[in-house]
Amino acid sequence: MSAHAAVDAKHLTQVLTNLILNALAAVPERGTIDLHLVRNGSGFTIDVHDTGPGVPPESREHLFEPFYSTRDEGSGLGLAVSRELVNNMGGTLEYRGDGTGTTFAIHLPAGES
Repeated sequence: MSAHAAVDAKHLTQVLTNLILNALAAVPERGTIDLHLVRNGSGFTIDVHDTGPGVPPESREHLFEPFYSTRDEGSGLGLAVSRELVNNMGGTLEYRGDGTGTTFAIHLPAGES
């Protein structure tokens, strides 16, 4: 059984690059970054999870705001741009804090086979 998602490959690559670069900046030396792809009834979810310290509660509501950053380097545009790119593909990008690092979930609709 095969499945397809209607995505823009360049945009999805940019989103995954942004999320992985953020995760690399957050994880300690022996930390991990995991990508997990799941097919669900209405499309696909790609989770990017890291074992870093997580996002402080006071920062969570601002994560997707342009120019917001908790780091000294960077422009604070990565997550805002990533969410816009995912939205343009008909999907959503969300933060999930599960107490063991940080997970960003990309939800994409299924496409035509």
